[in-house]
Amino acid sequence: MERSTLNSAHERVSLRIAVLSAKDPLDRRATSGTPFYMCRALSTLGHELIPLGPIRPAAEQWRRVRNKVAALATGRGWPYEHSAALAHAYARHFAQRLREIGPVDAIFAPFASTELSALDVHVPVLYAGDATIPLLQEYHPGFTRFTPSYATEARAVERRALARASVLSYPSHWASASAVAECGASSDRICVAPFGPNLDHIPTASEIRSAKSRASLSVLFVGTTWHEKGGPIAVRTVEILRARGISATLTICGITPPDRDRRPWMTVIPRLDKNVPEQQAQLVSLMLDARVVLVPTRNDCYGVVFAEAAACGTPSIATDTGGVSAAVIEGVTGHLLPIDAPSEAYANLIAPLFDDATRYDTLSASARAYHETTQNWEQWATTISSHISASCRTTEGR
Repeated sequence: MERSTLNSAHERVSLRIAVLSAKDPLDRRATSGTPFYMCRALSTLGHELIPLGPIRPAAEQWRRVRNKVAALATGRGWPYEHSAALAHAYARHFAQRLREIGPVDAIFAPFASTELSALDVHVPVLYAGDATIPLLQEYHPGFTRFTPSYATEARAVERRALARASVLSYPSHWASASAVAECGASSDRICVAPFGPNLDHIPTASEIRSAKSRASLSVLFVGTTWHEKGGPIAVRTVEILRARGISATLTICGITPPDRDRRPWMTVIPRLDKNVPEQQAQLVSLMLDARVVLVPTRNDCYGVVFAEAAACGTPSIATDTGGVSAAVIEGVTGHLLPIDAPSEAYANLIAPLFDDATRYDTLSASARAYHETTQNWEQWATTISSHISASCRTTEGR
């Protein structure tokens, strides 16, 4: 895909927007592809999107090396992604890039708090994220090992970034509430809009009806980390279903489970790359063929996989943790269980979806309907665009 595809085919371009990210917004592997689909949706509305990255300043490369050395020497990594020094290095590089591309109407910073933190901005900024540093430090294993000094520094870096933003977009109230309460963001700058599915081809309603008419017995688990996504719970859940006489199978996509969790009725697809059209199409096929998507995650800020399942008319069964309740709407796109729910509870939710065709068809249809009306990138972009356009008008009126 050429970089020019971020530009809309529309003759009229509403806003000229610089995309602030050290990563490549054209890479579907970066942040699960979410920035790519955000940019594509905004450009479809007629905005001109100009990527400022990818970049990797010397300060970042040095810190990556130091992190690896520390991990080898001590068994623990030395975090650097949210350091003040890196924020200033980014600011120097991006300030130069902004001078090179000329005037812009706004800046879009997807998951880019460090990149934004020290940057001197003179136009409205749209920041998009799915969590805050304070939330993650108390929640996600990758953040709980921060030293006290680095934790303080990371919070300060993010706080400065959010203060520079005119609009703060989050997919859940879990994240947006933290931005206000713990990061000093004013509530009038907050926009809560659910993320859509990170898919190029959304199945048609007829494709979904055809797939669901086959009454598949497949349970689909999607994740790149086994224990964090609740892999052992998923295996035990299917074991319980099979013990009850339901010939369910488990398809695992994204990771190879440890030998102790392997079963004869399990299919393992270690990895699918969404940058490869055939592999992305395979993921859609797995979603369509699955009776349910089961991800009893231990921690998640949202869960785009659940939006993808809804787009395919496949109910999700997940854990009510973090921001997941914004991605899986109870009784609409699937069902949620508490973090301490045992596998038997998951089996109790799934069994009726195998046994009762009417119940399943109703939930499948409501999941797809929610995708069409709410949980899609067009709706996200429309909501976000109205907020950033209003900020631009306010700036012009000063």
